[in-house]
Amino acid sequence: MAVMDTQRNGQMRELTRDEGRKFFDARARYYLHISGEEFLERWRRGEYRGIDRPEVMRVIAALPFVQEE
Repeated sequence: MAVMDTQRNGQMRELTRDEGRKFFDARARYYLHISGEEFLERWRRGEYRGIDRPEVMRVIAALPFVQEE
């Protein structure tokens, strides 16, 4: 997955798998105050089904950074 690199004048760059996991974890911690792993556990149990709060959607949008291909 690619993200915008603000230190490179907004150019896109690919993240490594580890960087992607850290990115996802940071979003979960920032928006939901839980770890990325905790979010994934809850996601797999279906706890976020039907929830459309903006903070949850921002973390859901980052799922491709941690899902296996």
